[in-house]
This record gives sequence, structure tokens and C-alpha cells, in this order.
Amino acid sequence: MISTDATLHDIAKKLDLSVSTVSRALRRIPGINSKTRTRVIQAASELGYRHSESYQTGQLKKDRLSHIGVFIETKHRDLPAAYLSGLSEASLSLNASLVIHYLKPGECEKILDPQFQPRAMQSGLLSGIVMIFWWPTEIVRALSKQLPIVSINHKYPGVDIDFVGLDNEGGMDTLIRHLYEKGHRKICFFGRCSEIHWANARFGGYVAAITALGLEYRPDFVVDVDFASLTDPHCILDEHTPRVEQLVRDGVTAFVCVSETAGWQLHSRVTSLGLRVPEDVSITGFHRSDVMEKQMPNLTSVTASYESIGSAALKRLLFRIQNPAETSRMILFPSELYPGSTVAIRN
Repeated sequence: MISTDATLHDIAKKLDLSVSTVSRALRRIPGINSKTRTRVIQAASELGYRHSESYQTGQLKKDRLSHIGVFIETKHRDLPAAYLSGLSEASLSLNASLVIHYLKPGECEKILDPQFQPRAMQSGLLSGIVMIFWWPTEIVRALSKQLPIVSINHKYPGVDIDFVGLDNEGGMDTLIRHLYEKGHRKICFFGRCSEIHWANARFGGYVAAITALGLEYRPDFVVDVDFASLTDPHCILDEHTPRVEQLVRDGVTAFVCVSETAGWQLHSRVTSLGLRVPEDVSITGFHRSDVMEKQMPNLTSVTASYESIGSAALKRLLFRIQNPAETSRMILFPSELYPGSTVAIRN
């Protein structure tokens, strides 16, 4: 008898593949070997796996052009290229027109004023909105009363919108277990911030992972980083250097950072102290960028395709637009370990 409760994990186990590879193959994301894709589809059929309707492009009606607002809160217009690439690629096959609109931090409330809105929004042409990076909750709530919204990587509790992002808890568990297997027992979390959903979720994953491994949770092994610093990828975290130095003296052998950029900054702080990475202390990032600049340290991290997340956000938004009675969903992408070169075996 074929089970109808098969999961991505069941397919991955049967084929000895990662969950991420299985997920991308089933959603026909580019980059998967054709033979691997065929094996995955065949195994899914044999196990009785069924796609969630919200992932099936074929369920979407494409008889008319949909204008979709992509609202990005950032100081830097070159960001976020990978998310936009995924959104743009998906828009071609889904008959959607993207209206890209940037607002700087501190100016988000302007989007509620018609004179500062993109022309398509002023004219009532937008069918929905994809929101990238952090926005004030009250702004998101106000916009959600006007149009369907999907948020990428930022969850807003109490606001009826969809969320597409990374499995933060699962990714942190992967990193902590990797460090544990390398012999690390005194592991510090760098970047706790109660104001950001993904930072909270990753910290929660850290606590859960070290507890599951039987390690002592030590509040003094947690470094808080303020909201402004974590949301600015170009921020320099010099003020944390003394604390980091003290933690290393106290026996910390590894730091798990809340984000990739926090990891780069911590790497800079640690090496400025004359310490070697990973010989003296190991460092991990989180959610490695698809496109890395050569001068950045090759952090051990977890990775999930930014393009795939962007593509899924657009598909989910169009499904919600066409099915307004649909309840809000949270779609999480599993991550894979990226070994990098910043973790060493600890004897």
C-alpha cells in the first residue's frame, strides 16, 4: 500500500540525498542534474509524496498580467541581487511584472503616503507585495489590509501575511552539531537581538542544539548585537572586540554567528587581536551568500538558495492572490552545511 504521508525527508533518505536537493528537484529549480531530478520524481511517486498546492506553478492561472510590488528596505541599492534574480526568473513564467521600490531605514512610513508610492501602486494596479528585509510591524500591518503580502525571511507575529525563508532552527542545529563533532564544547552565540525574528529563531536553535547535546547553556557565552548593526551589512562591530577577547580567554573555542555578515565582522575582530582562525578559535556564519566576494573569509556556514527563496515567494504570493480565502502559510527552506575553512578540530 502506498503511503500518502511521505515527506521530503523520506525521499532524501531513500535516495541518500540532502533534503535541499530533493526540494529543489521537485520544484524544478535550475542546477539539479537531470538524472538526479528523474530519480527524485520517481521516488516521490513510489512513496506517495504529494506537492503542496502552493508550490505548484501549474495551479496558478496566467491568463492576465499581475503587477507585483517588491518593496526593499535598505541603504544599499546593490542589495539583494540574489533574491531579485529568483523573483525575476519566476516572473517570466508566471506572467508577472515586478515593480521594484526601495526605501531607506527610517523612511518606511512613506510607503503609506500616495505621493511616495510607486506609480503602479498609486494607480491601484498592484495585485500584491513581496517585502524584503526588515520593515516596522505597523507598516506591514497597514499594507496587509490593502494587499496580499509575502515577506522574505522576516516574520511579523500577529500580521496576516505569508512568510518564506530559511529553517533557522534546523540550520543552527546543523552548525552546532558540526562543531560538536569537531570537539568543541565551549561554543558562544554571537548576535542575539530580540527585535529581529530570524535572530531570535537562530538563538533559539542554538539553545536547543547545545541542550540536546548535553552541553551547559551559559548566558555569559552569548553576545548581544544591536538592531542597527545587524540590519546594516556594512556595519563595523569594533565595540565588541574586548568582549570577544575575554570570551576566548575564558575558554571559548568557537563562535556561531547569527548571520554571514556578523561572521565576517567577528573574523575581522578576532584576527585584529592576533588570533588565528581556525587554529586558535573557530567561527561560523549563517546563510552563506550565493555570490561571495573574494576578500571575504570563507566561513563555515549553512546555505540555501536565495534565488529559490525569491522564486517561492512570488509563487506563493500569486497563489494567495488567486485564492484570497487561503490561510497564511510559513514556507521554510532546509539548509545544507557549507564546510568553509573556519572550523578546526579541537582536541
